[in-house]
Amino acid sequence: MENIETLGSLRERLNGTSLVEDNISFGGCQMSYRLQSRGGIAANIRRIAEKQEEHLKERRQLRRETREITKTLKRLPVRGSFSSRGGRDV
Repeated sequence: MENIETLGSLRERLNGTSLVEDNISFGGCQMSYRLQSRGGIAANIRRIAEKQEEHLKERRQLRRETREITKTLKRLPVRGSFSSRGGRDV
């Protein structure tokens, strides 16, 4: 139990490293963890935000106005007026 290390202390130790493998033996099995430094995560978040912004720009260009869509929709047939409900009290 002397080798216990928290994720925060491991990240501090790695600070500049972009990728580290840590092998831990656990009851006859071996587990491997690959950790990225915070710089890699920040770059990934920045890249995702840029992709999302680019996607939104494309969507705005391609989006049609709702008025054009409603013009093409077929109106449903109406029997009688809805205001009077055919004289019945509903």
